[in-house]
Amino acid sequence: MLPLYFLNTYYSDAKAIEKKYGISAVFMLAQSAHETGWGKHTPGNMMFGIKAGEGARTQKKETWECRPTGEEIITTLPPPNEKCGSSTAYKVYATFATYRSPRESFEDYYHFLADNPRYAKVLSLKNNPDRMAEEIAKAGYATDPAYTSKLKSTIAKVKFYWPLVEATQGSLQYARRNTWIFIILLLLLAVVIFYFIKFKPFSR
Repeated sequence: MLPLYFLNTYYSDAKAIEKKYGISAVFMLAQSAHETGWGKHTPGNMMFGIKAGEGARTQKKETWECRPTGEEIITTLPPPNEKCGSSTAYKVYATFATYRSPRESFEDYYHFLADNPRYAKVLSLKNNPDRMAEEIAKAGYATDPAYTSKLKSTIAKVKFYWPLVEATQGSLQYARRNTWIFIILLLLLAVVIFYFIKFKPFSR
């Protein structure tokens, strides 16, 4: 999925959570883009790669970690490697939470952060995506030692596209609000065309 398509697809989900809780839509979309490869990997609407908690709908899948996590290890890559740099990479079977929709995933993401005290600093920086990236990495959201720099790189891309995304979404919302006007104009045009075809007022 191309970045612009990804951002326009999940814009309304991120903005709904931003409006409800105040957490930056730019940050949420950037982290989701990083976790899913810009939407290439979203089985079960897993937008943030959150490990399954008690009572969650779940799905087991392979993933890479940069330190042992207690999960079943499939194979390892010695350092240096593209997954974890100078650390050993562990391919494991992990259990992830799944969702009925992307919106539900975005909602659960916020509650995952809010319900875990170690992410309190992240939420205190709701409107500073770069600082949020630093703090969420410090808090242990991922095992990748380069998580901060990778996430900041994705944030920079989202910020680059953001004015265009906002403009596109604004146009779409305007069009939705004014659909009835467009329909009336089409009907009036149809009436005018019918009149000229039927009665030919300017013919001699």
